[in-house]
Amino acid sequence: MEFRPLGRTHESIPVVGLGTWGIGGEMGPDSSGDEVGVQALRLGLDLEMKFIDTAEMYGAGHSEEVVARALEGRHDRVFVASKVSPRHFAYDDVLAAAKRSLKRLGLKQMDLYQYSYLGDDESDGEARQRRPHPSHRSKQLLGRPDEGSATVAISRENCL
Repeated sequence: MEFRPLGRTHESIPVVGLGTWGIGGEMGPDSSGDEVGVQALRLGLDLEMKFIDTAEMYGAGHSEEVVARALEGRHDRVFVASKVSPRHFAYDDVLAAAKRSLKRLGLKQMDLYQYSYLGDDESDGEARQRRPHPSHRSKQLLGRPDEGSATVAISRENCL
């Protein structure tokens, strides 16, 4: 598997990953396809796809739970990324959402915790107001894994 640097960080990530939108439901939880989702993720991991991307809003958090099931008993290194919902962009909400995601994922830390993209045409004025202020860049919010924090967030600007 080919790896590339993650933006301006020192982290390298696989160029191919497993997205989990629709696994565990779309905007609400749906467990009807959980076994298929777990099998698909495990097959991808067996085929050396070591990057899983999920989000707290995929299946209202249930996608992260399905990812946790897929990772159970695995000892290979997997790069796990999740995203915070625009509803949780306030400083304290980001921290609380990250802790909930870690619990659902069954992890002590994530490799990447991202803000979900809010385009310029974002119609939810309240979500736009909760957008983190530029002075609160992600790494400052949650720390870095090498500093012993539970998770790390890299803002879109830091990755480009």
